[in-house]
Amino acid sequence: MTGRFGLLQGRVAMIDQAGLARPAIDGVLLAAAAPVPGPQRVLDAGSGTGVVGLCLLARAPEVQVTALDVNGAVLAAASANAALNGRQESFRTIEADLGGLRDGGFDLVLSNPPFHHPASSRAPEPARDLARFGGMSLSDWLGHCLRLCRSRGQVVVILRADRLVPALVSLAGKAGGIRILPIHPRAGRPASRVLIRARKDDRSPDTLLPGLVLHGQDGGWTQAARHILEDGGAIDWAAGDREGGSAR
Repeated sequence: MTGRFGLLQGRVAMIDQAGLARPAIDGVLLAAAAPVPGPQRVLDAGSGTGVVGLCLLARAPEVQVTALDVNGAVLAAASANAALNGRQESFRTIEADLGGLRDGGFDLVLSNPPFHHPASSRAPEPARDLARFGGMSLSDWLGHCLRLCRSRGQVVVILRADRLVPALVSLAGKAGGIRILPIHPRAGRPASRVLIRARKDDRSPDTLLPGLVLHGQDGGWTQAARHILEDGGAIDWAAGDREGGSAR
């Protein structure tokens, strides 16, 4: 343990542990994308050190979060982070493979799947390589996320943009009402990430939303990004980025 750092302008405190990389913003974005109209059972599949669940609890303290990961070291860090934030009663951890979990019936499954493009360079360390590429196919991962949902429950994932097509193919026929939110580093640049929200056993039409732009011309956050990444606001799935990704 070497210190602490904060997320959401200090609303979430994290232990800065040697050997564990600081989280990217993907987990904060994923937590902001969680639809939580009331008390819910939420699974964070591939939780790492607990960023997603703890950022979600900062906005919706009524939810119950289960953090699942195969790496016991990061789960120990997640438990410590939950204690640091006083979330022990609403945050539990399970060390298990996603495919082996039988505790289903979740209202919502969140995931930042470990799936880089297959052509990406492999990591030399086995644990890091597993975190980047996963131990199963993306199709199987998403299938397990849906399996662990109750009927009409929802899955929300954040992925590299180049994994969008395989993800949609995997969800076809199993979920509907799919909403896709591209995330652009700057206005006019290709999306680097996508958020995908899908409802199990649904046949509603799918929707491609206006993109969320992260950085303005000055390099700082846009107003929409600041609302999410600093103020702890939720992503508006009904409208996407109402500001049209304006750089501010």
